[in-house]
Amino acid sequence: MYSRYAIMFPLTLVLMMALITFWINQTVQEQGPRIDGSNRHDPD
Repeated sequence: MYSRYAIMFPLTLVLMMALITFWINQTVQEQGPRIDGSNRHDPD
């Protein structure tokens, strides 16, 4: 019979890889333009 670690170790690795992939994807995605008016250039 499999031990608990033999089952949990691959699941933990897959979960870690999924989290790292999500983090990298969020880090490198280009941010969309802000719609809060912070990029307006009103004359003085």
